[in-house]
Order: sequence, then structure tokens, then C-alpha cells
Amino acid sequence: MRWEVSIVGADTVKYIEETVFKGLCMDKFKADFIVDNIDFSHLVVGDIIPINSRSLVIDQVGKGCYEGCVLHDKNLYCPLRNGCAFGHWLQKK
Repeated sequence: MRWEVSIVGADTVKYIEETVFKGLCMDKFKADFIVDNIDFSHLVVGDIIPINSRSLVIDQVGKGCYEGCVLHDKNLYCPLRNGCAFGHWLQKK
């Protein structure tokens, strides 16, 4: 599935900007929206989040990892595992 929209927490962006030890995706991942005050650990597929005047339906919480990424291969912390989500816009009726 290809998602229409990606969101990432502002705290995740800050961590990525400040960390020296970066994983494979950290420089490549670009979110459509940077959000505050969303606890990604409480998001579930199907949740609806209002963004501006639209509603985003969550299709996936967190980003998968790739073999070859130093963080994945060494089992180190990656903020994208739990600090982002993907979804699609709810169609207006």
C-alpha cells in the first residue's frame, strides 16, 4: 500500500536532527506534516486525526526497518519505529 500522507512527531524530528549516530532512513525520511501533542504509542490503525480542515485516517503506526541499517543490525534505538505514522485522507461525503 502506498500512503498519501506521512506524519512525524516534533520530538522525533528533534532527535534525528541532534543525534550523531544516524540510521539508514533518518536522512531520507521526509514527513508531510510535523505534529505536536500526538502520542504515537496510543495511535492505532483506523484512528482519525484532524489536520487543518481535513481528516487523516491512520493506516500504519511506525516505520519498518531495513537490513543494512546500522541501528537495525545492532538493535539500537530508532525514533522512526514508533514516532511516525502513515495514512490517507478521509473522503468528504
